[in-house]
Amino acid sequence: MKVHHTKAHGESIAGMEVECDWCGSLVRRKPYAIENRERIFSDLDCKGAWRQENWTGSATPKWKGGPVTVSCHQCGDEFERRRDQVEKYERSFCSSTCLGKWRSEAQRGSDNPVWTGGTAIRSAVRQQIGDEPWETIAEREREESCEACGTTETGDGRALAVHHIVPVMAGGCNASELLMTLCPACHRRVEAYTRRIVTPVLTDD
Repeated sequence: MKVHHTKAHGESIAGMEVECDWCGSLVRRKPYAIENRERIFSDLDCKGAWRQENWTGSATPKWKGGPVTVSCHQCGDEFERRRDQVEKYERSFCSSTCLGKWRSEAQRGSDNPVWTGGTAIRSAVRQQIGDEPWETIAEREREESCEACGTTETGDGRALAVHHIVPVMAGGCNASELLMTLCPACHRRVEAYTRRIVTPVLTDD
């Protein structure tokens, strides 16, 4: 960083001209604005361009070791995952399909984290309105991204939800044209909106 002292007419040092560490153009900065700064940039575009060029891999200040290779808890295939996700979650899955398979096998009945002690009519009806188990249908119909916002993965590693456009409690079914894939956030919003405009024909009472 080259510094050039400049003076305004009739004043003491008004600032310092320094060269931008990316484009080389001269910019004026007050002394306090460049103290203890290793680099000076003319604008945010230059700062971003310099970081893109120089802050890669292990040179990034917040580098934590890069992705790690793990085995899918369901199928056993190896894949790369961010280190923070491996540290955060007990299990790793290579795809939403494998996550869905594991959940359908390991989180049934009382093993389900949201188990409340019995089968609600909503769940019972959903299982009975088709020839296949709901888990099999959901796995087949689940798209790779949310059909509302486009996100491809959830923050907590859960599979994307397969949503009934017409709720089963209002006479909906498992037909492909009446199902859509949603992320948890969009699913909550759509469910809340649907409850306001659709009258259920079945109840848990």
